[in-house]
Amino acid sequence: MRTLLLAVFINVFSIATNAQKGNDSKINFNVGAELGFANGGLGVTHSLGIGATAQIEYAVNEKTRATAMSGVLNYSGKSIDGATKFSGLTAIPVLVGVKYYLSDNFFGTAQLGVSLFSGVTPFTYSPGIGFMINGKVEAQLKYTGYANLGGAFGIRVAYNL
Repeated sequence: MRTLLLAVFINVFSIATNAQKGNDSKINFNVGAELGFANGGLGVTHSLGIGATAQIEYAVNEKTRATAMSGVLNYSGKSIDGATKFSGLTAIPVLVGVKYYLSDNFFGTAQLGVSLFSGVTPFTYSPGIGFMINGKVEAQLKYTGYANLGGAFGIRVAYNL
């Protein structure tokens, strides 16, 4: 199932990339680096998360974009009391949502979906705020919550292709 979902997203991303025809396209594609700081239950056993994500955006109107995002995030394991060492944890989020521009360069986001972990697939939600640095680079502050697992406060910096 995970392989199938990943294959579908890779195909959709490649179709979207090939479909772009300059700046007037309704479909945009961006890739980004993410840094997450685990908290809640996840923060007890894991700490820093590092990864990469790709996002497709479809312009619904001037201010609103529908989004689909996936990628890979790896959270490093913690040692507790010097005795218990938790191994790293890899998450593959599969999210859809909306990006709404509050002004020319400032936006809010909300995404829902699932994240694929080893053995579990929790419901995942991710609200955030961000701004366009220029026409090609954007920065976002976000929270990613994993149902019954905790979550992570994060930073995403993306390049719009």
